[in-house]
Amino acid sequence: VLAGGISAGLCAAWLLFGLCEKLLRCLIVAPSGSSVPDESDGKTRVLRGEHPVPGTGSEFAGQQVLEFTEQVEPEDLLLVCLSGGASSLMVAPIEDITLDDLSATNRALLASGAPIEVMNVVRGQLSRIKNGRLARACKGALVSLVMSDVGGGPEVVGSGPTLSRRVHLGDALHEYELDRSLPSHVLAPVIASHSPRRRAHPVVTLAEPAHLVAAAR
Repeated sequence: VLAGGISAGLCAAWLLFGLCEKLLRCLIVAPSGSSVPDESDGKTRVLRGEHPVPGTGSEFAGQQVLEFTEQVEPEDLLLVCLSGGASSLMVAPIEDITLDDLSATNRALLASGAPIEVMNVVRGQLSRIKNGRLARACKGALVSLVMSDVGGGPEVVGSGPTLSRRVHLGDALHEYELDRSLPSHVLAPVIASHSPRRRAHPVVTLAEPAHLVAAAR
């Protein structure tokens, strides 16, 4: 189980309750200062990231999330539970993009007034795990459980670590003055708009945490 987002602790608790002895490992990425306990029972590990602007905890969590996913064996099943805030809580910048670049980009996005769809497209282009890239790193079976509190579909939540989407920014960069507020080395991969092919797998959109048990089963 991999759970990331503001509701990660709640999501993981419901999944752990439903899976019990079937669970091999669980990684939870929750906000700093949240009520999710840090204790580990040997199977469960809790990491803390920053929100709404990513910090060092977010970068560490992003690298651990990627390694956790890459270690899933072909015969195993990875349940990825995503909720709002995951985009900031776990980050893994692409080559030549630093954590400071990501933090500055997030501040510019938040100040721009751009809709969440535009913000997540930009974030996805600068990441090794967003926009479906995390799904491509998993060798085993995969199921996405998405708790969505925004419009635009499940791929919007957390900038879609398991759900890639074709990106068409159109005039959005100019409309929200991101072509002026973002440095050129950040703009270059955003404008390139490369999107990996979506990995086909079951996706369940959930309105309530309690629905996780039934979905996991």
